[in-house]
Amino acid sequence: MSTYPSRVAGANIQDETNDVPGNDQIVNARDYNIHDREIRAIEEFIGTSSDTSNSTVVGKVYKLQTSVNQLSQKVDALNNKPYGPDAIVDSLGDGTHTSIQSALADLPATGGWIHVHPGLFILSDPVSFYGDASGKSVLITGCGNATMLEVAKNTTGFIHKLPSTMIVSNLDMSVSSGSTSSNGFDMKDSSGVLVLDNVNMTGMQKAITVQGVGCRLFVKNSMINGSTISSIDIDSATSSSYISNCRINHTATNGTNVGTGILFKEGNLYLSSVEIISAVTGISITSSSSPAKNSFANMLGLSVSYCTTPISVSGPGIFAYIQTILQNNTTNTITDTTSAPSVVHSDVIPITI
Repeated sequence: MSTYPSRVAGANIQDETNDVPGNDQIVNARDYNIHDREIRAIEEFIGTSSDTSNSTVVGKVYKLQTSVNQLSQKVDALNNKPYGPDAIVDSLGDGTHTSIQSALADLPATGGWIHVHPGLFILSDPVSFYGDASGKSVLITGCGNATMLEVAKNTTGFIHKLPSTMIVSNLDMSVSSGSTSSNGFDMKDSSGVLVLDNVNMTGMQKAITVQGVGCRLFVKNSMINGSTISSIDIDSATSSSYISNCRINHTATNGTNVGTGILFKEGNLYLSSVEIISAVTGISITSSSSPAKNSFANMLGLSVSYCTTPISVSGPGIFAYIQTILQNNTTNTITDTTSAPSVVHSDVIPITI
């Protein structure tokens, strides 16, 4: 555990109740490495097809690996920060700021680390993170479920724009009572990087939306509960999304299935050890582009349970490898209505209990 000076920007951080994490508790870059054996398995699958267009998928695999490596360098730089947070957010005024937005505004041009104390923080307006050409990096950490961000009715929690890296770790998010149209994170612009590690989101209309060209999304060790439309919505050309060790539960308050767990329309998608429960559609991979824009999806160690349609793949230009357990769905099969040029390979274990 690293040690910190007794005061940072006027805030007392010696008291253990402030719960400032040490460097060893922050996001670990090694956790984002894609195992070589998994990449080799993808390449072997690609090599089994006579469709020469599959050669473009090899490049997509390595592009995703490059994205992971670049992210690892950014995370390492933050992990090696020799001092404490640049800003401490406390709702009672015992930190340097009382809101995340004001803390962001006061960070230096290079970015920095914001730590959020335990408490309830109402996000009446979106926390807007606008990067610049320098691609600054910001790390926001909380104190687990003791740090609760509540998204106000009809708004979005975080809006992430322009080339920049935002890492959010170790906090919970929910929506205000009675809200049916609040969203979590929205990546709106190009070339941004968003990392969510141990972030639990409940009751959003859409928990995570990726819209900007060339965005990179990493979600790890997180839970998304009760989304009404989709938990993760990816509609971004040349984007890369890596989701691992996550649980998505779509059961509505009345016990019915709602929405789509992961809606993937374009880009590159990598899933590892992801569980999806009680959605109308567990995973929807679709492309309607004409001419087709190739999309790559690799899903390993997936579990989809109690969904009306567990996995649906449709449209041209989709290259997918799916390794999944399908348990107690209305139909324990993958719905494949793709058209050329597309290749879908699946390894399915159906279970009915």
